[in-house]
Amino acid sequence: MQLEIVGPGTLERISNVISAIAPRRAVLVTGRKSYQASGAEAPVEKALGDVEVERHVRSSRLLTPEEVRRGASRFEAFGPDLVVAVGGGGVLDLAKLVRFFASNPVGVKSPLSSTQSTVRRPPPLVAIPTTAGSGAEATHFAVLYEGVVKRSIAHEWMLPDVAIVDAQLTTSLGEHDAASAAADALSQAIESYWCIHSTAASRESAQRAMELALVHLPRAITERDLESRAGLAEAAHLAGKAINLTRTTAPHAISYPLTARYGVAHGHAVCLTLGSVLEANAEVTADDVQDPRGVVHVQSVIQDIVRLLGALDPAGARLRIQDLMQQMGLATRLREVGVTSSADIEFVVSHGLTEERAGNNPRRLTEDQVRKILIGIW
Repeated sequence: MQLEIVGPGTLERISNVISAIAPRRAVLVTGRKSYQASGAEAPVEKALGDVEVERHVRSSRLLTPEEVRRGASRFEAFGPDLVVAVGGGGVLDLAKLVRFFASNPVGVKSPLSSTQSTVRRPPPLVAIPTTAGSGAEATHFAVLYEGVVKRSIAHEWMLPDVAIVDAQLTTSLGEHDAASAAADALSQAIESYWCIHSTAASRESAQRAMELALVHLPRAITERDLESRAGLAEAAHLAGKAINLTRTTAPHAISYPLTARYGVAHGHAVCLTLGSVLEANAEVTADDVQDPRGVVHVQSVIQDIVRLLGALDPAGARLRIQDLMQQMGLATRLREVGVTSSADIEFVVSHGLTEERAGNNPRRLTEDQVRKILIGIW
């Protein structure tokens, strides 16, 4: 059971959390700049004042197996009894993976995999996000890249033991980074809601995440007031809890080559196709439905999403998402983010239908359908 501490100013409670764990040695995983810029440094270092600390700074733009192996080797040698991770989704994922594979080193010496036989439970992890988007503090999986191929590794022991979600830590984010993170939160909520693995519990979290995000966007990005940032941070956390139960779907699958090859920020890359995939999913048929609950169920949840977006039909929902992106300063056309040729389109098509995520989509999408979606936003 995860301890969730959510709300502005909640980082002040980290001293109580660490005192209760009473560690002797801790690994501190951070980003290169966000740790100090977010305001997390002073309270975290004070809470760790009597603890021997080894700091691990994330070094790569996209998390790779090599970085995880290096970190796991250092972690294993140091032997901590606590991990504290402060940063965006990539930092939290690095902490989850390093902690898991240092405690279960078989996977570090071979291809990283969560299907290996586990050896021992890792030490507790306190996850402190400095962005409102990824929800990584609420999930039992993490992502890494091998070239342009994205992999997800999941295990129940990768779920952080404590999540401290303090919206005050997000106020130093630049506008584009904050907008991309917010787009990720909205996308995760919508995808979780329509995912073939959705449950009543996951849809409850996803719906609340959508409602909060839609109330507080784009004000949380453009005006940065704490009330809106707090609402967005809660939305991101709830979206993380939802995808922890369901995983993500086709827009995430299509996003990975956009991020790996063209450098599009993750949340922005996902949201680029979100509205178009929503329209495509609304056209589900008995021949291509992937949800075992059938066509009527899929059409019902798509209509729920349309309603929550304040639209009358899927086309209106797509335009609503596009409008939100524009208000947040995010490009809505592929050619604006470096996808400038038909060869680029074909690259995304060929790498954007991985079974790992597209298989969760309520409708089975073909390469031709994905190509049509991409050309439509070119």
